[in-house]
Amino acid sequence: MEKQLFGFFEPVHAENFRRIHWSGIWFLILSFMVQGLLQRGYCDTMEPPSFAVERVESTQGPQVPQVGDGLQLRVMGIVLPGISDPKAELKLDIPSNVHLQEDGWELEFSPHLDFVAVPLKPGNLTLPSLVLKNSEGKEVGRTQPLSIQIKSAIREDDPQPKQPVDLEPPVGVQFPLWIFISLGVLFVLFIVAISYWMFRWFQKRKRINQLLLVAQLKEDEVAIRDLILLDELQMLKKGQFKTHYFRVSEILKAYVGERYRLDALESTTQEMISLLELRRDTGDSLIRTLEAFFNKLDRVKFTDHIPISDESNGLILEAKEFIVKTRRQPMVLQTSGVQTRAT
Repeated sequence: MEKQLFGFFEPVHAENFRRIHWSGIWFLILSFMVQGLLQRGYCDTMEPPSFAVERVESTQGPQVPQVGDGLQLRVMGIVLPGISDPKAELKLDIPSNVHLQEDGWELEFSPHLDFVAVPLKPGNLTLPSLVLKNSEGKEVGRTQPLSIQIKSAIREDDPQPKQPVDLEPPVGVQFPLWIFISLGVLFVLFIVAISYWMFRWFQKRKRINQLLLVAQLKEDEVAIRDLILLDELQMLKKGQFKTHYFRVSEILKAYVGERYRLDALESTTQEMISLLELRRDTGDSLIRTLEAFFNKLDRVKFTDHIPISDESNGLILEAKEFIVKTRRQPMVLQTSGVQTRAT
């Protein structure tokens, strides 16, 4: 015998009551799930809102736009939840399935939901729907398609509408006067600089040639002359210490080789000193002076040593003093009571 739960209502069996009870629970669970999906935006059944596109002005051309005219367009009446400033928070984009070139359009987007549409062919063209995206790149709306009648840019009375217009002939442009003046001033400065350089060069060559024209100079005179020419080059002021020291060494070795009949130019400092020590007519003090002088030269020639200014400036003077002390003395010959000098 089945048990009745409520005697004052219609009899309800226990089994049927359990079925009604679980059905209600599942209904509530499904209701909450659907509501959560709708709130999170996972429900794709709702279409994004669409907004109208209006023409603001035409950047060129008559009232009826022609092919190539720039049409200034703007999205109007945007009202979206969570968007307080549409012009700053939204941007336009082209859907991936839209081919503007095939539809006869070229778009140039600008801020504040304005853009320029350039028609590429005549006829009744329809601007496709564009996508409105928020700052996160999510689609929140679309624009409504816009149909515009576009007129051809070719005149109706053109006898050859498909033949391109001939190129215009070249137009002469006057050269700016200030460029002529600037070029003239630069040319004059260039001529003055070249003239000054050539004058200085010829003057230097003239002095050198005058020194080279002196014939039959003795070894001490040749060495003194070379030291004077080296001093005129002002290598120390240019920081060319090694070149200056090498040149002094060459001049002095050439003098010593000619003076004492030695192969000094092809000898090292120690070899040259050893050859001088073998000679009996060379004083030991002069040899020690020469050795100290060449040691000073070699320290700069073969190392990174930078000499002090007093040493480098007095180098040529010291070399001249050595040459004066060691140069050949003229011989005095007596013939019939008359004294003559011979070298």
